[in-house]
Formats: sequence, C-alpha cells, structure tokens
Amino acid sequence: MVAGAGNDSADVGGYSAASCNNVIVVAASNDRGLAAGFSNHGAPVDIAAPGESIRTTSNLGATRAGAESYDSLNGTSFATPMVSGVVALMQSAHTGRSRLSPDRVEALLKQTATPFAPDASSRHYGVGIVNAAQAVEAALRPTIDSAIWEAILDGDL
Repeated sequence: MVAGAGNDSADVGGYSAASCNNVIVVAASNDRGLAAGFSNHGAPVDIAAPGESIRTTSNLGATRAGAESYDSLNGTSFATPMVSGVVALMQSAHTGRSRLSPDRVEALLKQTATPFAPDASSRHYGVGIVNAAQAVEAALRPTIDSAIWEAILDGDL
C-alpha cells in the first residue's frame, strides 16, 4: 500500500494510514529538490515525490460545473499517485516468475531515490525523491546479490 504522509507540517505518527505498518509513506517535494514545507514528516516516511505547485485540471464552478481551467495545487495527494505509478511500472517490468514483494518494492524505491538537495531541516521526509527510471531499471534486474549483478554487467561472469 502507498499512502500520503499528509499536509499539516506535522509528525506523521498520528495520521493513518501513513502511520500503519507495511505502508510506503510518501512526502511531497518541490521543484528545487527539497521537501515541501507543508508535508508531514517523521520516521515512518519512506520517500518523497513532486507535490508542490502541480499543474492540474480544475473547474471554476462553486456549486455546479463551471468553466474548465487549470490550477496550481499542492499536496501529498499529488505525490502519492506518482509513487504508486512507479510501483506499477516496477511490477510490470519485473522479469521474475512472481511479483516483487512489498518489502522488495520499498527497498528498491529507497535504493534508487534521488537524494534531497542540501537543506537545514532536521525533519525526516524519507530517503529522497522517487526516481522512476532507476526504480524500474532496478526491478528489471534479477533478485541476486548486487555484487554478482555488477560482475555480470561488467562481463566478469
């Protein structure tokens, strides 16, 4: 399961489903490679994805449909489906006989994340920002020891 951390600039520990076990918890990042200030944070947060100033479709109607428009919005609700999409791509690309386990998916997401830009914040927003290309590439690799995999790629085996 992939869940948004929330948008209250608070510790995620008091929020569900983000505080539940076996959940990939997603914080929001901005276009400068930093965690978004509104995003919830804390030890349960695994990874971040773009969630600040996201261009999206909108509608100007207040009580009924009005003119269609575009808007710029913020939220972990924008970041979370990006990570869910990457997980789907990883499962689709995986060449093994069975699906990647939830633990393996989480590990690969974390191993391939792009580190945050340097920041003075001591809050935890996960290991970095999801990197779709690297995560899918990692899912393509057989589940073997990384040293063996590198030797295969280098032509040593």
